[in-house]
Parts: sequence; C-alpha cells; structure tokens
Amino acid sequence: MSHPNWQLPPAVYAAVYGDDLVLLDTARDAYFCLPDAGAGLRLEFAGHALEGLDPDLIAELAAMDLLRAGEAPTRAPLSVAAPILDLMSGSLPKTDWTEAADFAGALAAMTWTYYRRPFARLLASALARRGRLGARDAPASAILERRALAYRALLPWSPVQGACLFQAFLLLEFLGQAGLAADWVFGVRTWPFSAHCWLQAGPLVLNDSVERVSAYRPILVV
Repeated sequence: MSHPNWQLPPAVYAAVYGDDLVLLDTARDAYFCLPDAGAGLRLEFAGHALEGLDPDLIAELAAMDLLRAGEAPTRAPLSVAAPILDLMSGSLPKTDWTEAADFAGALAAMTWTYYRRPFARLLASALARRGRLGARDAPASAILERRALAYRALLPWSPVQGACLFQAFLLLEFLGQAGLAADWVFGVRTWPFSAHCWLQAGPLVLNDSVERVSAYRPILVV
C-alpha cells in the first residue's frame, strides 16, 4: 500500500527555519511553530508537499486540517529574490502635491480595503491588484523607487502608523495609485518566534532594511 502524498491545504503555507517548521494558516490568521519538526523534513515548494514528518505529527496536523493527503502538486513554487538592496540610506525627497494627494487617497482607501477585513481577504485583494498591475519579480524602476521614498517621507504625517501589516498594505495602496506593484513578502524566524512582512521589487526592499528582513525566512509571497 503506497503512502499518501501529504500536501498543505490551499490556505496553509510552510517554511523551515533551522530545524523548526512554521506553518501559516491564512484562513485562520494564525502561525504554528513546531520546534525540531523541520529536521530531516523535505519541503517540496512545487506543491507544498511534506516528506519526512513524524507519523504522530502528521495525524495531529491532519486533524487540525493543516495537512491533507493529496495525489498531485497543486501550488506554484514560492519565488522571491534574495534581498540585497534597500532605500534606507540617504535623505528623503521633498514630495509634491500629487504624491501628497495620492497618499491621502491611499489612507482613505484603507477605510474599506483594510480595516475590519480578515487577513485572507487582504491577501486576495493584494493578489487581485497584482494581477491587474503587473508581472511578479519585475525589477525596480526609478519611478517605483521614487514612490517608495515619497511614502517614507509622507508616512510620519499619517494619523495611524500601524505595524508592518498596516504599513505594507498602505504602501501597496500608494503604489497602486500610480499603477505600480511590488511583491508582498511574509517571513518568519524562531527562537524567539517572530513574523514580519515587507515589500520588494526584485532584490530591492522598498520599506525596510536588508539587514532586518534577511533574518526572516519567506513563507508567503503575494
């Protein structure tokens, strides 16, 4: 009798950090950190199939609907460029009235695109925007870099600063005002466990530093 091919459900994503396995369930907006479960684990990103898990852990994850028996890969590989550049050094530009107006428009749009929206719906919204605005892994242009710098210059004027999720989504809105897009990257680390998100255009980090984001292992890219 053949062993089943264990797959992650459509809403669940995985990353191995050292010997630890981390699962992200976007439907529940929850992370699960499993110490030492990643040791010897083979994570096939082409289908998010897991091989090498302890049978007892398989049963536990399946009972929580974090793992399912499947026959064929169902998901494209996770792909994101290694972060090697950022925009954190140097002075910020003087913004013009159109950028200020677009920033205000992005803040206003957050009222119905971000607040009181479940995490899965935020991801779906970002994915739909990505489909409209451009292909993944596009290199950063001078226009996009200028837009990201203008965002940093304008952010202190926002009445709400928020954490990384808020700031990344706001930047997506601000880029979208100019017909621009970027990769929304979610990463994890362990000991202590921490999750973080940021925007990238190719290897360029748009709203964080290379030093900080390099400490995280990507688990989801939108």
